[in-house]
Amino acid sequence: MNGKMYPSHRASYILFIGDVPDGLLACHKCNNGMCVNPSHLYIGTHNDNMRDLRKSKVLAGSNNPNYGISCSEEKKKKISAGVKLWAENNI
Repeated sequence: MNGKMYPSHRASYILFIGDVPDGLLACHKCNNGMCVNPSHLYIGTHNDNMRDLRKSKVLAGSNNPNYGISCSEEKKKKISAGVKLWAENNI
């Protein structure tokens, strides 16, 4: 692997399946970041990975890095509008 350091799941994908194209990620079907089982991995974009995490509720509630951070109603409306716009264009 050319002396480079890789996260363990990416190294597993490279060793057992093949190269990860530039700009793409080795993502987990199982949403377990510690998993290195090559049959649980697939190639995807950052958006694919975030969509999977939201669908599986990994980024829901206390698992969300913004959980518990208060913000103004105006900011909440902007965030909500941004999420809706993203969803319309990416799902």
